[in-house]
Amino acid sequence: MGQQKVSYIPRLLFIVCFCMAGFLPCLLYSQPALRVVGGDDFSFGDISNYGPPHSRILTIRNTGTDTLVISSVYAICGCTGTLLSGDHISPGDSAALEITFNQREFTGPITKIVQLGSNDPARKTTTITFTANVIKGLFIDPEYVFITTVVDSTTVVPITITNLGKNDVRILSLHSSDTLLSVKLSRDEVGEGDDAVIQAKFTPKHTGMISEDIGFTTDYPLQPSLSVRFKAYVKDKSHH
Repeated sequence: MGQQKVSYIPRLLFIVCFCMAGFLPCLLYSQPALRVVGGDDFSFGDISNYGPPHSRILTIRNTGTDTLVISSVYAICGCTGTLLSGDHISPGDSAALEITFNQREFTGPITKIVQLGSNDPARKTTTITFTANVIKGLFIDPEYVFITTVVDSTTVVPITITNLGKNDVRILSLHSSDTLLSVKLSRDEVGEGDDAVIQAKFTPKHTGMISEDIGFTTDYPLQPSLSVRFKAYVKDKSHH
């Protein structure tokens, strides 16, 4: 009786087909999913139109099963969006998005958007909306002082504080960062549309570049503290 040949090819094909049957759905349904933690909108609330830009850091999470790729960050006039981490986000991981709003050119209620482009098939473009109520307050002129002078000479620089808001503001304190720079305030209460003047008197005792700060505090909740940067290039008298 001869030996019967057994073919393993059908069994091998069955195994391959079975594996592919389980693997193909994974390929077909594996996809990224973008979610903004906390929602797609937020508010800065009431803010002063003077001072540095306001910023908020949001968390972008990939809740899908494939790598999320952020292809673009687009912001309309007055704000910027910056990814603080990589633009490729693995499933389950997160990235940080910083949204910065420069409020100085605006007054009143505003609405702005930042849009993210990604490979999320369900939302190729994600729109993040934020609001703010920009209120006029104290305005400082100049905000930054630079002078050139010589040792032992005195320079007086006036700095004007103007109240552009609708409420009286009281200046609670005024100080400089060094005794070389003395400061004096013309009035400590500034009504609507009124000015107060800081007389900054600088008398250097050595040459070189000198940096000082003038700071003051107020009873205005949106601007509790403000400062003016003061820089001087001081030369020797013999080179004057």
